[in-house]
Amino acid sequence: ANPDPNNPLTKSWFIYTAEIGREIKDQVRIVNLTDKTVRAKVFTADAVTTADGAYTIKEESDKRDIGAWINLTENIIDLQPKETKIIDFILKVPANAEVGDHMGAIMVQEAGRLEEVKVGGVGVETGVKIAVRVGSRVYLTIPGEIIKNLLFKIFSWEGKDNRFYFNLELENTGNSRIEPRGEITLTNILGQEIDKISIPHREVFPKDTIVLPVEWEKYSLLWARYGGLIAKAKVSYADKTLEQTINIFTVPWIELGALLGLIAIVVFVRKIKRKRV
Repeated sequence: ANPDPNNPLTKSWFIYTAEIGREIKDQVRIVNLTDKTVRAKVFTADAVTTADGAYTIKEESDKRDIGAWINLTENIIDLQPKETKIIDFILKVPANAEVGDHMGAIMVQEAGRLEEVKVGGVGVETGVKIAVRVGSRVYLTIPGEIIKNLLFKIFSWEGKDNRFYFNLELENTGNSRIEPRGEITLTNILGQEIDKISIPHREVFPKDTIVLPVEWEKYSLLWARYGGLIAKAKVSYADKTLEQTINIFTVPWIELGALLGLIAIVVFVRKIKRKRV
């Protein structure tokens, strides 16, 4: 509700820097974009990353970090069509908070309801609560000795569902979130550059490990399917660059099977010809 004019990201996210023991007072704007009256639940949560580094949130009941430090003045609100409401909240940094970055979210969802489905033309109450959640990220940095340290642990590749992926295992051993950038360069055995792939943007939370999959979309090209290739991955963050190199050799099983089948047919035909002679 109160974005910082000097930081465009605060139009969507809450971004703070605060010392231990400090209280931050702010507001969140909730907007009903529908044409119906809605009862909504507003709550806080801690953030986590998925296995591949995507930002997501924990369950509301599992609040141990910044999600537990935020107190909302209201948790259930009624909104008329197109109505906007402002909710006050206080973020208090506890005495036992660790220096570094803390991530969470303020979430809102329509109050749970039972969804009706039809079975054989008859309406049946499923007993499953359907809830769509939307929210705004909350980033808090507690000043102190900020440690940014990323480990590039494993660089590998795999073929899956007729697609080709590189996998980068990254571990953040520091106390600050890291947003690595980089690319994978592919060269043939003669050293000629074949392709360059950008590494998708992800966040690695403190004390967290992710395995980031990077799809190689040009894998189906003939020069990529025959012979060996060299893949070099560069991952950069802060003023550091990490590198790993792997060799790739793929076997085109379909083409190989067809070739072996053709050879078998040729051998069979020659045997028949010899018998006739």
